Amino acid sequence: RQALALVDQGDDQYGYGEYRDALASYQGSLEQLQALERNGQIILEEALVQGNSAIENAQPADIARALEAAATAMAIAPEDARGQKLNQRAVQLERLIIALDNGEQRLATGELAAAKAYFQQAVSIDGLHIKAAAALAAVDKAITEQRFRGHMSDGFEALDNNQFAAATNAFNRAGEIYRNHPAVAQALSQVATKESQISVSLQMRQAAEFESSEQWQQALETYQTLLRTDPSLVEAKVKIIIVTVRASLDSQLKAVLADPLKLWDSNQYNSAQRMLQDAAGIANPGPVLNQQIADLKTVLQRSTTAVDVVLQSNNQTEVTLYRVAKLGAFEQTALQLKPGRYIAAGTRMGY
Repeated sequence: RQALALVDQGDDQYGYGEYRDALASYQGSLEQLQALERNGQIILEEALVQGNSAIENAQPADIARALEAAATAMAIAPEDARGQKLNQRAVQLERLIIALDNGEQRLATGELAAAKAYFQQAVSIDGLHIKAAAALAAVDKAITEQRFRGHMSDGFEALDNNQFAAATNAFNRAGEIYRNHPAVAQALSQVATKESQISVSLQMRQAAEFESSEQWQQALETYQTLLRTDPSLVEAKVKIIIVTVRASLDSQLKAVLADPLKLWDSNQYNSAQRMLQDAAGIANPGPVLNQQIADLKTVLQRSTTAVDVVLQSNNQTEVTLYRVAKLGAFEQTALQLKPGRYIAAGTRMGY
């Protein structure tokens, strides 16, 4: 009003030709209006700062502060986009505060999904609100962490129950949430280690059972499989030495007993004798080996005992029993032969 009064005064002075005084009045009015403009800009900026600060603080007492600051900004510069935005945010502040409070309450009781819904509502009310955005990001992180811990917990529970496939699946799901997480790699390594240990333990137990039942070849194959998997297994290394000897002896005994007629050959007979000595020298033989020793003694004795063999022919064929004698033609003849394999051949004129 003072500035406008000076303008009127300058106009009067100008009309009377008092140009110097009019110029002074106009200059004074201009300086007052410029000061008002500068002061108005300062108050506008302060209102914007205070209003945004009150909105970001988001407490019930801040609602009035935000509305007052917005009203001041709109009064000073109604066309300023910043003041318009501040006014929009201030009007929605009460709804924003309610949504944030509900979210915080749900978060405090561990209701993460409900908390997330309220924080999403807050962000939809005011997309510029830093606290709302941070709360939503934090609850998202908490939900992700909860899912991760849940999968890890499921994996360790399955591992404790030796459910290796289920444990691996659970840890892999955790790994999909956090790629290259060291805890996941360590957990999967534990699964592989424990599964390997149990597998080794089971195979060692099975091999021991094969030994107890004198199934030496199966025991040998089991130890060989174990050592191919893990050459550092000391117990398997020790066991395989003993088992290899027994498996070899068992295989030889079975071969002789399966075809005792081979013993008619002196080399085979002498080898079987040495085999009998080796078998008899085994400490604490089991029932299978004892039976094999008894059977071998029997076949060795029988291999040197001749038996009566009756041959029949047509009395027209010249018969030769190779490595024994020429028997000539006969209808029936008898001779004694040690057990073995023999070849008889007959010749007859015209045939």
